[in-house]
Amino acid sequence: MISQPLFEIDRRKKESVDVQLYNTIVQAINKQLLPSNTLLQLDTLQSFVPELSQQRVLEILEDVVNAGLARKHNDGYVTLTRKFPHITYHRLEALHDILQSQYSNVREEIAQVSITKHYPKKFKDAEFRDRELLCVVQRKYYVLDQLIAFSNTYLPLRMFKKIEKVDFTQGTIYETLQREYPDYSFEYSRRISSVIPSTIYVSDVLGVTRNTPVYYGRIHSFTKRYKQFEYCDMYVLANYFTYSREFSATELKKIL
Repeated sequence: MISQPLFEIDRRKKESVDVQLYNTIVQAINKQLLPSNTLLQLDTLQSFVPELSQQRVLEILEDVVNAGLARKHNDGYVTLTRKFPHITYHRLEALHDILQSQYSNVREEIAQVSITKHYPKKFKDAEFRDRELLCVVQRKYYVLDQLIAFSNTYLPLRMFKKIEKVDFTQGTIYETLQREYPDYSFEYSRRISSVIPSTIYVSDVLGVTRNTPVYYGRIHSFTKRYKQFEYCDMYVLANYFTYSREFSATELKKIL
């Protein structure tokens, strides 16, 4: 049962009512205020935003389905289990390689290389030292000149001396690191992943409207000695990508 306080729309906000409705549905599912198999009734939702047509509310519900938070059921829409990130293990694969498995003409571009500091609140779960210097490499990925993905990779300067002078245009990031730092053995990535609505930052970089569904991956990569050498955020337009090649921890032990 959907209650009025749960779907309170504030018309004084700068956000349009349709964006507020979408965000409210997403937050309610993620916070389990709407448990799995709750029917999202079109008439009930429209009663909260009478200024929107039924067609616009249907489009919002389709966006919720595309975000992986609901499914179509008969003539209605039913909520799914909330999208808590799940952990999967992978052999080291650069985002370029992952995209290349679905597209044969992926073009990779270095958008910028800069220096920042590690802050625990910003880099969740990263095993780096507080306020230590990190090299940031931002890459953008194009298919037929369409920007479909980007990634921000953070590498600690204490592990990679003079990394700001490294040429990252000659191969994938893992190929570059293996070439420039042959003493390290780069082993695997732990990827925490989900489909999310794009934030203002992500939509600005990708050139899409806010709340467009994107595949988000938070990547932690480790050496053979289980020392983290990479923290990465990657974003891929969900309509252009189907994620694959996932390994469980048990399967990883058999592979390595």
